[in-house]
Amino acid sequence: MPLKKNKDLISVIKERRSVRRYTKKSVSDSLIRKVVEAAVWAPTTCNQQLWNFVVIQDKNTKDRLIKEAASTTLIGRVPVVIAITYEKSNYKEAIQGATGAMQNMLLAANYYGLGSCSINSFGNEKKIKKILDIPDDQLIVCFVIIGYKDSKYYKNLNPPPRRETSQILHFGRFKRKRKNIFSYNPDKWSLEDLKDYQRFYCRKTFLGKEMDITTKEEKEIADKAIGKVKGPVLDWLTYDGSYLRHFPNEKIFTVDLTDETSNYTREAANMLKDKRLNIRYLIYESSFRKIKKSDKKFKTITSIYKFERLSRELIDTVLGESYDLLDDDGEFVIIFRKKSVLYRLFYAALRILFGDDVRNTGIYAFFGPYRPINSKKFVKILRQKGFRDVKKECYFPFPTFFDQAFQMFLQYIKSGGTSYLHRIRIENFMTKFITFLIGIYGFRKSMFGTVCVVTAKK
Repeated sequence: MPLKKNKDLISVIKERRSVRRYTKKSVSDSLIRKVVEAAVWAPTTCNQQLWNFVVIQDKNTKDRLIKEAASTTLIGRVPVVIAITYEKSNYKEAIQGATGAMQNMLLAANYYGLGSCSINSFGNEKKIKKILDIPDDQLIVCFVIIGYKDSKYYKNLNPPPRRETSQILHFGRFKRKRKNIFSYNPDKWSLEDLKDYQRFYCRKTFLGKEMDITTKEEKEIADKAIGKVKGPVLDWLTYDGSYLRHFPNEKIFTVDLTDETSNYTREAANMLKDKRLNIRYLIYESSFRKIKKSDKKFKTITSIYKFERLSRELIDTVLGESYDLLDDDGEFVIIFRKKSVLYRLFYAALRILFGDDVRNTGIYAFFGPYRPINSKKFVKILRQKGFRDVKKECYFPFPTFFDQAFQMFLQYIKSGGTSYLHRIRIENFMTKFITFLIGIYGFRKSMFGTVCVVTAKK
């Protein structure tokens, strides 16, 4: 790929993207040297330049980092990994010097026609030092991956949104201009909070990636519940499009909160090569309103593991809108995780260990808040809204989600507290025991089930 000739600095900065999908084309040593040369022109405190750059290209070494140090599995799919270290006697100086070098590397990679991404989920530092022979006086600050980006994942990609300068610029004194909400409790989030969070945070991955953390059992329940629904269908908060493959070939209207999340829905649909879906993409406070005013009706409305993420006020609004939009004798299908003693204990443990912040665990960080639904109250609200023939079926008394959560916990421990996701599965006695507990009931219905499918007629 040619150099970005005649590009000014601002253009190089604005065109940089975090790239996570690469071709198998190798990067020459001379080009790697140019990228690192840009790094050493970054400033350091007192001009000490106490950084080091370890270039990793060998597949066996990458495999060891993933398996032994619990590094992100992403490094196994990239041509070049560069570990940036800095002399660790002064932590602030190390962070300042290494991150300045990192930024120069990212910009240089873009200038030279390469894709790149900085990574902090690099894994267990002690084990990485052993694998790469890094001395103990060095602090591993981050990994940088570089290579030639796979264009099929990045064509026609709009620039990620940026906050307005007026929101973050303060003259003289700090004046709070916006609040940051990260609580698990959906009632603390307004609609604008949700939109703001999704607009920026969702771009931490590439389009088409499944962002929700769900189990194969939960997906199978969704497949059975919506596999034969009649269209036209309205699907609430499709978000990452991960459940589109379960719908039949009917006309589907997807509703998302922002353009940015709707782009994920679009790309997920584009990746379903085995299925040609007829989809129209709606944004809640713009194009969706036009549908409401047009008096269009839907044969089926669905919500798949999404109501757990909404405030009571927003749930009430969505249920009312769903009733108005349903055709006569139309069906509303809602799938959610049900509040239970086990989930309550789980969330109590999360708050004690990590605080009331969805970002600290990575479990529900992509969408925003999360709170399992009280199924009895939910059914009561549906009836109050005018829905009839409300039916509830529940499955899996032992939450299948605990299998995924425990895998994340094991990754957290193995990586030295640096990562939860991008993992290879770990098997031990406890994981086998969890699998056993999940499998006791199988897909039989149970009044104590933690995954519910609720259907209601207008």
